[in-house]
Parts: sequence; C-alpha cells; structure tokens
Amino acid sequence: MIRLSQYFIFWGWNIVFLIVTIFGIMPFIGPNIITATLAGEIYIDFLVTLLLLIVLPILSILLVIKKFSWQPELQIRWFYGVEAPLLVLGLIRMFTLRELTLASAFLLISIILSTCIYGYFLLYKDTKQHTFSYKTTSLAALLLIVSLYFGALLSFYVIPIGWIFLKFIISFRWLTIIYIIFTTPAFFIAPFVFIFFYFSIALFIGMPLAIAWFYGSTWWQQFYKTSWQRAAATTASIVILWIAGFVWLDIQPQQQVFSWFYKPSTISYAEHKTFLIQHRYQIRQGLLNAYLSHYRYTGVKSKIDNISRMYSNIFGGSPSYYASWDVAYQTLLAPLLYDGAENDDRKAARLYKNIFGVPIQRAERDSITAALGATYRRDEAEAGLININQRQVWLQEQNITYSHNGPITAVEIHEAYANQTRERQEIFYYFTLPPNSAITGLWLGESADKSKAQAFIVSPRGAAQKVYKQQVRRQIDPALLEQVGPRQYRLRAFPIPPKPWTRTRSFMEIVSFREEASPTMHLWMTYQTLHQGNVLPTLLEKRNVYWSNYSNRILNGIKMWHTDAWMPNSASRNANIPISIDAGTISVLDYENSEISQHSEDLKDTEKSKNTVSHKITVSIASDTSDSNTDQSTSKTPPKIAVLIDSSYSMRQNLVELEQAIKFLKQQTNTVDIFVKPVHETQQTVTNLNNIIFYGLVTTSELWNQAANISRLNSNRYASVFVLTDQGTYELETKNPKLNTTVGSRVWFVHFNQLAPAYQDSVMREIMRYGGVATTIQEAWYQYRVNATLDATQYIENNIRWDFGVCTNLKSLKFNLNANQPIVAAKLIDHLMRCHKGTPDIEFLDQLHTIAKSSQIVSPYSSMIVLVNERQKAQLKQAEQESDRFERPVDSGVETLSRPTLSSSRRSNLFASGVPEPEEWLLIILSLALLFYLTKRYNAKPA
Repeated sequence: MIRLSQYFIFWGWNIVFLIVTIFGIMPFIGPNIITATLAGEIYIDFLVTLLLLIVLPILSILLVIKKFSWQPELQIRWFYGVEAPLLVLGLIRMFTLRELTLASAFLLISIILSTCIYGYFLLYKDTKQHTFSYKTTSLAALLLIVSLYFGALLSFYVIPIGWIFLKFIISFRWLTIIYIIFTTPAFFIAPFVFIFFYFSIALFIGMPLAIAWFYGSTWWQQFYKTSWQRAAATTASIVILWIAGFVWLDIQPQQQVFSWFYKPSTISYAEHKTFLIQHRYQIRQGLLNAYLSHYRYTGVKSKIDNISRMYSNIFGGSPSYYASWDVAYQTLLAPLLYDGAENDDRKAARLYKNIFGVPIQRAERDSITAALGATYRRDEAEAGLININQRQVWLQEQNITYSHNGPITAVEIHEAYANQTRERQEIFYYFTLPPNSAITGLWLGESADKSKAQAFIVSPRGAAQKVYKQQVRRQIDPALLEQVGPRQYRLRAFPIPPKPWTRTRSFMEIVSFREEASPTMHLWMTYQTLHQGNVLPTLLEKRNVYWSNYSNRILNGIKMWHTDAWMPNSASRNANIPISIDAGTISVLDYENSEISQHSEDLKDTEKSKNTVSHKITVSIASDTSDSNTDQSTSKTPPKIAVLIDSSYSMRQNLVELEQAIKFLKQQTNTVDIFVKPVHETQQTVTNLNNIIFYGLVTTSELWNQAANISRLNSNRYASVFVLTDQGTYELETKNPKLNTTVGSRVWFVHFNQLAPAYQDSVMREIMRYGGVATTIQEAWYQYRVNATLDATQYIENNIRWDFGVCTNLKSLKFNLNANQPIVAAKLIDHLMRCHKGTPDIEFLDQLHTIAKSSQIVSPYSSMIVLVNERQKAQLKQAEQESDRFERPVDSGVETLSRPTLSSSRRSNLFASGVPEPEEWLLIILSLALLFYLTKRYNAKPA
C-alpha cells in the first residue's frame, strides 16, 4: 500500500500538473510573459522561471523512468526533495519577489543549492557505504539547516491550511464542487483543475515534514560515518556560517543613513556637510535601497502581522494572542522585508536631491531601470529621466538638407523613427542651434511624403505645453518644439507606434508569435541661421531614441558613415560671407498708449504725420574688438571682475575646469573677486578653491539671485559677473522662483563642457536680458568684451552686430519687418525683452507672441505644436484664451513609477493575509476558466 501511494503521488501529480499547465495556464499568461520578455520589458529570468515550471515536471518524469523506475521510495524522495521545492521557489519568484537583493539571493541560492545537493546524493551517492569526508558532511549540513529553515517558514501556512482542508473534507462540501463540474457546459479542463488543486493542497500540507525528514536523514547518515566530534564540528561550522551570512546580508543601510541627516546642534553646517560627503558612498547605497524598497522587498518588517490575523480568523481569539508568531515569522523572513517605513522612497528622493543636487531618477537611472525590469509595467508614456539614452526607438533614417542664400543658411532635418518595444514611446531631444538662428517649421507624419504630414501651429508656450501633455495622456499624436534657453530647444514627439507582434492560435489555443516590421513615424524640422561655421544643431540630451550602423543617414544627398553623434560635423560654410540683410524698421510714435502692431508694408502717411521717427534695423559683421577699445582698458585701471562659483555637489567633477577658468580671468585682469554661497550658509569670499565644500543643490535661480546681488551691491566696482557652474539641474527648479530683476552689470553663465539643457522660464528671461551663456570662460569673456561699450540698442552675438536703433517705451513702437526674415523677428523679440523693465505682463507677452506668430517662428514665449485632429485644435484655441497661456511649468522628468505595494498591516504581497476556504479558491478558478471558455465560443460564432 505504501509503495502504491508513493507511485500515485509522483505520477498522479505530475501528469495532472502538465495537463493543467499546458492546456490551462500557458494559453492565458504565457503569451504575455513571452512577448514582454522578447520586447525587453521584463527580466529574462521571468521567462526562464515560467519555462522551468513547465520543463521541470517533464525532466523529473524522464529522469525517474531512467533512474528510479521501480523504486517508489526514491521517486517520492525526488518529488519532495527536488521537484516540489524548485516549483515552490519558481512560483514565489514569479509572483512575489521582484529585484533580488544580496539577502534574498542568498536565500534562493541556498535552497536551490540544497535541492541540487540532495538530487546529487540521490543520483550518484550511496550514503550508507561511503566513508567520512568533510566535503560530503558539509554538504549534508547545508541540507540540514536549509530544510529546517524552509520547513519552518512553510509551517506557518501549513497549519491553518491543513485545518481548513480537514474541515472541508469532513464536511463533504467537495461534493458540491463535483456536482458543479459535471453539470456545467462541457469544459474538459475543469476536472483536472479540481484534481490538481486539491492534490496540491494535500501534498503541500506534508511538504515541511517531508523535507525535514528526507534532508535530515541524509545528514544523519553522513553524521554517523565517523566520530561524532568531527561530524558535529563540521556541521556546527556550516550552520554558523549560514546563520552569519543570513544575519550579515540582512543588514540594510537606510536607517543608519537616515540618522546621519539629522544635524546635532553641537556642530556647524560646514562640519555636518563634510561628514556627509565623507560617507557619500554609503549614503548613496542607503538612499537607493530605500527608494527601490517597493521593488526589492515584499513587505515592511515592523508592520507584518498577517500571521496573527490569519490565525485569529481561523482558530479564533484576538490577534494579540498570536503576536509571538508574527515575531518569529518576521525573523525568518527578514531578508525579504524592508526595515523602515512604506513611504521611505519619497523621503530618499528628497534627501538624495538635497545632498547630491540631482534627481535620483537621473543619477541612478540604470539601477532604477533594472528594478523596473523586475515588474510587468515599466514607466510612464512620457520620456522621463530614466529614459535618458535608452535604446527604445530606433532612428531609422535621417536626411539633412541645407542651402545657402547669401548670409542665410536654411536647414531641413527629416527623421524617421521605428519603435523597438511593444508600447508607445515618446522621443525627446534637448539641443542647441548656432547663434543667430530661428526655427521656422515642424511637421509630423506617418509617411515620407511631407505634403501629407500635419503642419505646426505657433501657440503661446504655456498653452502649447498644456495641450501637448493632455494629448500624450490620451495616447494621441502630437509634437512640440519649444525654446527653453537663449540657444536651447526641446523637441518631443508622441507616440512612436509600437512594434507589432502577430499571434497565431492553433489547436487547444497554443500561441505562436511572429515579429513584424515596425511602423515608422516621420518628423521634419526647419530653421534658418546666420552662423558662420557649422550650421547644424548640437545635442545636449536624448531620451528613448538611438541610432546604429544600420541607420540610413544622408547629408545633402551624400550618405554618411556611422557616427556616435546626432549630427555630422561637416555641414559648414565660408566664414567670410558678408552680412547684408534688409531687416526692416522700428518706428517710435510721440504719444502714449499706442499698441504694437505688425505691418507687411510701409507705414501710411497718416502714421508718419504723427511725429514718428523710424529707426532702421541693421545687421552687420562686428569689427574685432580688442581690450584697447573698451572703456575699462582706456583708463589705466583694469576691469574688476566678480566670479560666483556654484557650490553644488555635482561641481566636484569640474575642479580642473574651475581652476583653469580662474587662471584665465586673472591673466586678463588682476582684479578678480571670487564668491561662493554654500548651502545653508551665508555668501563668502574665497581665496583658496580647496576650501570650498561642494555639497547639495544650488539651483540656477539661486545662482542668478546671488549674481544679481553681487552686481547690484557693487555696481560701481564690478564690470561683469561670471557664474561658473555645470549643466545645472533644471528638473529641480521651482515653478515660480522669486528673482532679482535689477542688475548692476552683465551676468554671464559659464556651463563647463555643455550648456544647461533648459532653464526655468523666468530665469531664461533674466539671463537673456542681462547677460548670456557660454561653455568656456574664453567665450564668455569675449562676449563680455565686445558688448561692454555698446548701448541698449545694440547687441553682438557670434561676431554679428544687431542694431535696432531704439530702446524706449515699448507701447510707443510700431514694427515694419520685411517679409521672409524669421531671424530678424527672433532677434527683435529678444531685443524687446532686453528693453523691457520689470516683470512683463500678459499684454506685453501677447505682443511678442504676435511677432512670432506672424513670422511663424519659435521664440522664448511661443512654441510650435503639431496636432492631428480638429478636437485637439479646438482645445488649443481654448487654452490660448486662458490667463495662464504663457505659464509653462518646469518639466521635471521625474516619473511616477509603477510602485508595487509593500505588505503592511492591511496589505500583503508575500502570501495571502488570510486563507480562503478551498472551495472558494477552486470556484474562483473554475468560474474564470468557464467565463473564458464561453467567451471564446461566443466570439467564434459567425456574425
């Protein structure tokens, strides 16, 4: 009878499992997991785990036939000692564990290794005949400790499940389920589901005892092969090492790190910052662990009370009676539980920003992307910080054409994108254009025929951004092109259609997949430039999009070889072309309260009779300006320069450039005062750069206010203020920072190595009014030098002199711009903003938008948006009438991730917080299966 039951357990369960899995489970969840894995959306080990659940019973059957055909005792040992533990681990890995930590990996590896060791003993070892060896005794000792651990953990659920199952059997309620099975419409899988479900419960109840007995007996046989002293010493060593690894790997860094941020009252901010910087590596690991706690752990350690609640529901009594069971359960499950609070991820993101001065999603995007890969959903539709440099949308084709017409170069960039994922994606570029440029067009289409593409609309920047984000949330095609700095632009298009997969279903709903060619999305951008040199854009940052050797890249009809750059650097023009543009005129009226208007023809005689004075807009090449031409150098006193150093943590990477910049300025003038304002401290003068503590976040708006204070308080002393910084952190800017709008001298921002991708709108306005930006101190010094003696009507940029002839009360101005001069219109908008005093009101911004819209260009206040249907255009018209049409919030790029819930007192992810009745589970499963079957039959009927 015993031998027969052993045969029945192994063969009965495996056969039923294969039937249910192949014909019941795989058609439902298998296709989604396979396609998601092939698309790179989840870890491949999920697919491996799924295949293991299918393949392991098949391999077990084949192995038993070959090795244990007439040995039922060894068959049952293999089932409980190898097959069942691996299947349980596979289910836990698929539905519970996400990203593995060292501690959780230690547990999984220990259990997997133990099953392999036990299987090795069964297949190749006769444990009764071999003499003692440290190797085999050590392996057997590992079996002992793991069997005790795994069995104890399962026992928490075996006891209540066993009790419920016993009551269910005694009550004969299982007869109801049998009746349901045989009275429902034909669904062949239902009886097998019934048998599999109850068979699995019965076997699960005996699993802890079976593992402990089989593994323990193997260790005991090894123990008695020699003296008990040697065996005990070997066993104790392995047990102690395993427990030490269990405890040591479970030490989580976040609580210690959180405590470091509370500054004792006995130390200064400088001392506290020094301490934090010294422990920056531990801080980074601790904050990252807390931020990813929802992906790395299954619950909050201090709030796990599902065992006491479960026992209270089943056996009665208050949950407090079973509190000790919760403590024991938390101890055993400690490597899978988070030591902290459920919302520590938000706290970690805030502290990370405060010390490292950068969003955690930008700095740790590789780790975050890896953690997202451990779940079924990745991130939002919009391209955020974690999508920087990701390879999701392939640049299939890039065709650049340009032509020269005197001093003006017209450029068109046509790109075609192919999505490599199964989800809609957004492509995102931050880039700069050469100085003295103007964007003139944007189109979006599904074919390479530009005439069939959707054309742009010039709209107020806030209205355009608002409508774009609304359409992205609705998964509808828009594109948006914005100016976000003096020369910086932001281009984004959505959605790039996903890669299609064809599913073919055969007998019994077996699914096969075939990848099809990705549909392409085409985008065109045009602009004009007066730049005398390379005329193509410079990439600052890209998200989702990438290119490869197979990308078809053409420059003016010539195929370009593969390059890592977005644009080739061979598109240039002769630097000696003279500048001669008939730009237009500005007319000043002699009365107040006149409105700005746009004319396509000369002013009428009636207008000229009102004492108007016309100023011709002139554009010319500036003569080389040396220091001898500046008013500072004509006197014998050299110019006094102020330098403001950004003290953010990220500036630590630019110490060499910082020293070289200071050295250069001191070579130009012997009067250079250096300032720095450390976080949480007052502004200081600096004589030794080594004394600066680079810590935390100093936003661009804070740098501007500090520079404005220096220039205003010392207006009679400093000729210019140079702000030395890096790319900054646009994403962490506040929406409406309070800025100093009164500046005593020019302020130049020097962004080492690369310009900032973007500025908050009010910061961009002030920088363009009172200074400029550069990537080297030499460039900034030249711009300061050539503009030092110019009056308010003139401005030199990249050796091009712009003279607008007037800078006065803007309400008394009329403009007569000659047609087809978008660059002039763009520079005129910049000039009018420099002339404007104070914070511009909405009427003034409307006047600037009128110029941009009539000239069909992008400006700091007007964006281009591409919409594809009339409903979208109606929404845009409505947004253009709202009072916030020019208000553009900071695009933080911080994504709201698919955050799995950590189990707590109310929710549990590891196991169910309560155990339903067995018939309830089975009825749920059968109902879903029957619903699916009836739906398929209904859909299969001819219409």
